[in-house]
Amino acid sequence: MQIFNCKVMRSVVVVSTVVFGLGLVLQLPTIVAWLQSPLSAALLSYLGLLLIVASPLLLLVAAVVFSIPAVNHRLDSCQH
Repeated sequence: MQIFNCKVMRSVVVVSTVVFGLGLVLQLPTIVAWLQSPLSAALLSYLGLLLIVASPLLLLVAAVVFSIPAVNHRLDSCQH
């Protein structure tokens, strides 16, 4: 079984997009000031910031792994 294939590459991009979107959604209460409690607003804001930062890191790690020659050779047949 091959771990790195076209489906995994697409899934990483989708998961990264979802993580980034979730991070933005978690930042919304702080931006719009919906929450009255400073503690919950801070927790959501920090979690959202963590997710926003984690999303490009996930894509970066995937790009490095998928650029390894042995893995890259297997992905040549992917339709873009």
